[in-house]
Amino acid sequence: ELKDLFNADDNLKNQEQIPLSTTPEPDHQHPLSSQNGTSMDNKQQQSQPPQVMTYTTETQLSPMTPLTPLYDTKNTKHTSYQNVPPPPIIQGAYSPSCAPPQPSPITPPSNYTDTPPVSPASSHEGSTLHAQSFILALAFFAVWSPQNLMAPNLTQMATFFHFGPSQRDLYLGANIAFATGVLSLPVSALIGFFADIVSSRKKLFAATVFVGGVASICTGLSTTYSALYFARFVCGGCMSGSVPVAFSLLGDLFDTKDRNAASSGLTAMMGAGIIAGQVYAGVVGDNNGWQFPFYVSGCMSFICSILVMHFVDEPIR
Repeated sequence: ELKDLFNADDNLKNQEQIPLSTTPEPDHQHPLSSQNGTSMDNKQQQSQPPQVMTYTTETQLSPMTPLTPLYDTKNTKHTSYQNVPPPPIIQGAYSPSCAPPQPSPITPPSNYTDTPPVSPASSHEGSTLHAQSFILALAFFAVWSPQNLMAPNLTQMATFFHFGPSQRDLYLGANIAFATGVLSLPVSALIGFFADIVSSRKKLFAATVFVGGVASICTGLSTTYSALYFARFVCGGCMSGSVPVAFSLLGDLFDTKDRNAASSGLTAMMGAGIIAGQVYAGVVGDNNGWQFPFYVSGCMSFICSILVMHFVDEPIR
């Protein structure tokens, strides 16, 4: 194999000596002399030891440049080639010089934190949700305020309706309380049933608060016992009927983790409305009459129903 390799190198040298653009001149010497010369050259070449060629690193070599011998190659078992230059770079191919610049690493600012910032949209949505729940609680406060408006002024009302002490406790104390708290329960159940079938619970709640305000004003305008009895019956139905609608709205406005706190706040507003109405009726009843607290409660219910219609969004069921 090494002999074939050296013969290929000799053929390569002979091809370089012959110019490609011209044809070789004819030899005018004697044929025998030329044959003898070529035979002598072949003998000399065969007598010479094979040489191992390698590239040099001093100059840029072309593919046709012959290899220079590295050392004596009598021991051809460990033949090697050294200082081989890298292959030429083909234009258009990838190379480190034409590689795109690497982007510099982005360093976080000094005040960077791992917690994601709260977007303005989410903070605005949270504040709007709390505002809506406050309006619902305020309307719940207003619709429950007429619950005990009669208690501080029963003697004044008995005088207005011409009842004696015994009739006052029976007709104004027991019968009116029975109509307000017991007979009105079917009305509240009907309102709760409509809360599941109507398209807008917000409108149903606003209408309940509005009708409760009308019943409160009608209580103050009553001149007969029958009108007073019916007005208190409607007022009690609106108070009890607002409970399932309000809790249904809060159940869809808040998540599971916030629903208990919202329900507790709504129940607290119901108790606050009852206490505030009774205290207010006891304060102003002697000077302004027993009818005035019912007028104030009815007007507050009107205002709250309008606020619910304009500022409370209809939640998804």
